[in-house]
Amino acid sequence: MSSNKTNNGADAASQDETLVATHEDTVTIDLPMTFLRANEGQGKPLVILLHGYEDTARAFLRRAFPEILSDYEILAPNGIFPMPRRIEMGWRAAFAWYFAEHKRPAVIPPSVPVQALVQLIEKLGLKDRPKVVVGFSQGGFLMPRVLPQLQNLKRAIGIGCMFRTEDYPMAIPCPVDGIHGNLDEIISVDKGQASFAELSPRNPEGQFFVVQDLKHTMNDEARTVFRSRLEEAFS
Repeated sequence: MSSNKTNNGADAASQDETLVATHEDTVTIDLPMTFLRANEGQGKPLVILLHGYEDTARAFLRRAFPEILSDYEILAPNGIFPMPRRIEMGWRAAFAWYFAEHKRPAVIPPSVPVQALVQLIEKLGLKDRPKVVVGFSQGGFLMPRVLPQLQNLKRAIGIGCMFRTEDYPMAIPCPVDGIHGNLDEIISVDKGQASFAELSPRNPEGQFFVVQDLKHTMNDEARTVFRSRLEEAFS
């Protein structure tokens, strides 16, 4: 007598019927997006901070501006996907922008957070402000996807990231600078510098700065370079 059982004891015919009845679909819904905003002021230049993977807007804001400068309005959104991290006392908030590997099919592509960022900027009435976009790590990889969607861009600054030519539009709407630690243990400075050089024909005004004794973060020297790029962009 033959059996129609699978290895795990499930009835194969019944399993097939279940699969036929199951389908995957998509619906668009509004998702909450948390953000920090500092120095709100009509007409002030706007600095947009895009944090890294498993990072937060507040942590990146502290790294970039331990003391908030009054010259600029700062918008620091959290990534749209929560990624809480387990710690000894419970959980710590963390976020990601997207889930994708280079040259592999994306689980969630960068286009999803780009749309959310554009909507956030428009809803806050910041669309026409002069802007500098700053991306750290994953935020730096997201940055080139955001640039073509924004207006009145003065500069983009990637920190601790690579500059993949295929992610940038053929006509980059503003100069792109790079800041990278020579001891970066996540993304080597050699990779960052080499990718920046490949982008140079389309980015003739961009500059790449190597900060000594710096890992995958920011220090006083990196902040000094960062602020000098802001001052030049908004001058």
